[in-house]
Order: sequence, then structure tokens, then C-alpha cells
Amino acid sequence: MKRISILKTFFFLVYAVFVQAQVQPVGKVTFIQGDAQYSKEGSSVWQPIKQNVIVFSDWVIKIADDETELEIKWNSGATDQFTSQKTFKVRDIKANLNQTNAMDRLKNQLNTVLSSSKSSKIQGVAGVRRTEVEIKKKDTTLYWQEQDEASFKDGITAYQNNDTTKAINILEKYILQNPSKKNKNTELAIVCLLSMYKAKNDTAKVIHVSTRLIQDFPKSEFINEAMNYVK
Repeated sequence: MKRISILKTFFFLVYAVFVQAQVQPVGKVTFIQGDAQYSKEGSSVWQPIKQNVIVFSDWVIKIADDETELEIKWNSGATDQFTSQKTFKVRDIKANLNQTNAMDRLKNQLNTVLSSSKSSKIQGVAGVRRTEVEIKKKDTTLYWQEQDEASFKDGITAYQNNDTTKAINILEKYILQNPSKKNKNTELAIVCLLSMYKAKNDTAKVIHVSTRLIQDFPKSEFINEAMNYVK
């Protein structure tokens, strides 16, 4: 019995250390008016939230009523305001915030690319673009006949218009024709595909494009999003 008791204590301590390692400061209360409280996940003890208190990832926050105003500034720099009666986990808010931030960054980059005249005219790199070329002779004049090239701009426009089928077809083809690991538009096309396949709940495709992003663009600012789907 003594040995069992010792083992139980040991495993409890290991579990406590593991849980503690997952708890991190994630933000700060920058404004509070009214009644808001916090508890830790798994606890029934509630404490009042005060101005400038540090918010941790294992908190559960309870807004008492619709008159209460709570503002939290996250470590990422983003700010959230809570003004209605609710109870929520900080982990859930952070997860949604991370996804929203990623989509906002993608949207901004796509707008920048589309507004740039240089970005709308993609130049192929010798030996990289996979285009079938046929030389024909006509009236003693040689000319090139290329297969249709996928337009990055058309694919992104379809993506922004929520025309998922068209966007996927164009961007998949674009990536196939432009496999360069230095092509920023190829990186963005992969991220768009990741977003669309995630919305379609196509797990296999999500893992596939996430792996492609990690392997080909390891310094991408969207790498954390991809890592969430590849174990």
C-alpha cells in the first residue's frame, strides 16, 4: 500500500509539472469597469479581475453582466474587448485570435500583391516552369506554342470571391507550373489552399499542403499555422 501511495504521489507531481509547463502569460488587463472574475481551469475558486493584472493561458473568465467592460491586450499586440455577460476559456479566445490574425495577414499580403503591377506579371525562371513547348514551322517562321498558364491573379481573385472550386483548380495548377521555393506567390498560393481545404474539412489535403509549406518555405510567417496540422 505504501508503494502504491508513493507511486500515486509521484505521478501526481509529474502531472502537475506538465500542466504548469503549459501555462503561460498571454496578456494583460488594460481596462476593467464592472464585475469580472477569473478562475483556473479545473478550479471552482473565483478571484476578481483587477487593472493591469497579467492574464494566463489556463484562466477561465466570467463577465458578470452586460454593464461590465473588460479589455485585454494580448502579447501579440492585439486587443479584445468583452462587454456582455459570458464565461469563456482564455485558451479558446487565443486559438480563435491566432486563426484570425493569420487570415488577416494573408488578406493583407494578397491585397499588396494584387495591387502591385510587378506581382501581377509573374516572370518564369529558366528551367523551372513546367510548360510543354511545341515548335511548329509555318511560312518558314518558327514560333512557340505554350500550354495555358495558370494566372495567380485569377486564382486569388476567385479565392477572395469565395469561388472555392475555381480558386483551387487555378492555384493547384499555378503551384504545379511554378514550383520554385523562392517564389512568394507560390507560397501564398499554398497558404490559400490550406485555408480552403481546412474550410472544406479535407484533412488529407490540409496535411499535404501544410507539409509542402513547411518543406518548401520553412521561413514563412504562416509556418505555425501549417505546423498545427502536421504531427
